[in-house]
Amino acid sequence: MKRVYPYLVGFWLACLQTSLFFVLQISLSSAFLSYGVLLFGWLLGSAVGVSLTPRQARLWLVVSALCPYGLYGVLHFFPYRLEALPLVGLLIVLCSIFAGVFFQAEKSRFEKIGRLLFWETAGFCSGLVAALAVLLFLGGLTLAAWSPAGGLLLLVFHRR
Repeated sequence: MKRVYPYLVGFWLACLQTSLFFVLQISLSSAFLSYGVLLFGWLLGSAVGVSLTPRQARLWLVVSALCPYGLYGVLHFFPYRLEALPLVGLLIVLCSIFAGVFFQAEKSRFEKIGRLLFWETAGFCSGLVAALAVLLFLGGLTLAAWSPAGGLLLLVFHRR
């Protein structure tokens, strides 16, 4: 069971990142700026998450699962408006804090951090394939609607 949770987290994070990427490409801009905001925001949020206490992992899991819906709302009301970029960036940072908190919370369960990274990365790679399959066969709206909700399903497996 200790390997299942990191795998599922990696799977979910890949689906979440993919859905955020395609929503930004469709609703804001397909320029490098959208990708740059997503990349910088995700890395910043992960770095912030690593500095937080592991006891807050459950809270940040819920925040990360719900924030994308706020992002979708902002992009719905301000489509193709680059003025919304600071708010979009903030919401991306909030979405990604769980990624850093997750590693802080789970590192003590593994004798080597490499094992934790392996299972999370395996899940991430699987999640990328699954997210792209959903995008191709069911459409971007399906991916955007259900990817964040997957984080709430992780609460079932969350131990703390």
